Amino acid sequence: MRAEKPWVPLPLTKIIEQVESFKSRHETLKELLSKETPDLEALRKQVSGLLTDTQELVSKLQRPAPEPEKAAVIDTSIEEEWETIQTQKPLWMRRSKKQSSNLKHGKKEEDGKRSHIFDTQRALTKLRHDAQSAERRGE
Repeated sequence: MRAEKPWVPLPLTKIIEQVESFKSRHETLKELLSKETPDLEALRKQVSGLLTDTQELVSKLQRPAPEPEKAAVIDTSIEEEWETIQTQKPLWMRRSKKQSSNLKHGKKEEDGKRSHIFDTQRALTKLRHDAQSAERRGE
């Protein structure tokens, strides 16, 4: 993996230097073309070099300047809330265990009350049945 250089915007002085270079190279082209028998090979080299440098400058100018990275915003209220939760956690755990224990004891009490009600209901039903049987025999 190769390390990339950070991109830096092209300074205005460099842009001006490039444009002045293009100007002098155009003047050289004009001189070459003004001769009665222009040297075609020299013309090709000048045009090729000028085209390459122009494309390079255009690509450098088109690349947008990078935006500065913003520092991450740290929300301290979340950290404070987390600390509060952590300090209250043991209290809530004790309360939870106590409520769980209360529910178990309450369930046992309710089961006992229900069983007493059902036993009483069975006893009353038996007494009613016995009373009805005695009435029938007595008739």
